[in-house]
Amino acid sequence: MTESESPILSLCSLSKRFFARQSLLGRLSGESARFVHALNGINLDIYRGEMLGVMGESGCEKSTLARCLVRLLDPDEGTVLFEGQDIGALKGAKKRAFNRRVQMIFQDPYSSLNPRMTVRQILREALSVHRIRPKDQIDARIYELLDTVRLPRDAADRYPREFSGGQRQRIGIARALSVEPEILIADELVSALDVSVQAQVINLLLQLQNDLNLTIIFVAHDLRLVRHISHRVAVMYLGQLVERRRKNCSPCPSIRMRRHRSTPPRISIPPTASAGPRRAVSFPAPSTFRRAAPSTRAAPSQQKNAARSLPR
Repeated sequence: MTESESPILSLCSLSKRFFARQSLLGRLSGESARFVHALNGINLDIYRGEMLGVMGESGCEKSTLARCLVRLLDPDEGTVLFEGQDIGALKGAKKRAFNRRVQMIFQDPYSSLNPRMTVRQILREALSVHRIRPKDQIDARIYELLDTVRLPRDAADRYPREFSGGQRQRIGIARALSVEPEILIADELVSALDVSVQAQVINLLLQLQNDLNLTIIFVAHDLRLVRHISHRVAVMYLGQLVERRRKNCSPCPSIRMRRHRSTPPRISIPPTASAGPRRAVSFPAPSTFRRAAPSTRAAPSQQKNAARSLPR
């Protein structure tokens, strides 16, 4: 990964809007449609073999960006170039090839797997659709994938409900690896897991990148984790890419990005083992994008009804 390399994936002025649902009265009165700007002019280059960390607060549309990269969502403006080709214009065999070479690991290990299919059926489906292996070699490939993600071979005949959260995430990784991709997009890969399982999954991901020379886009909101594993870091805020770390050839041990007003609180949040005085951290959030939360105080009549329903 050098400066002279051409990027394997490029985002050019990528924008995405979601239209807000109108009320019946609004439609009858001819009120103009309202929409929310999810992504606003994202420009980013991803290079072959690197680990790019995309971080930001909840609601800054990191997952929307990830879904646009794999064409689960189509951008309203801008283009995504894969090896110089616009992925929105791909058809037929070229589109199928792109779907195989760029895979996504979803955030929720519980809902991303079909509960009615065994692990063998889940992995066999991906191998059969893309014709990665002949039929007589599919079972051997399934066992190979289970060995790669450090799951026992008897797991092939079990259902997702029989596994823990970390094991289900490993199954998701195995499903993504089954089609031999070049780019993996990990959307909040370990956010739903406890700390010990997080370490196991992250170490597995790093080993797979070294062994298979994968390009990984790691979406997270934990700066310590992103700082530990990433070669570059991109910071998102309110649908915009506000900062990025200069490309380096090895994971960066420290990150000092203080130019944007949303970055310093994010750097200060992760707790450390050293003792020290506590201090409050506040995020800058424009009031124009946030509405006041409705009052949770019950009306007097509701308070009386609740008091009557209490056991005596």
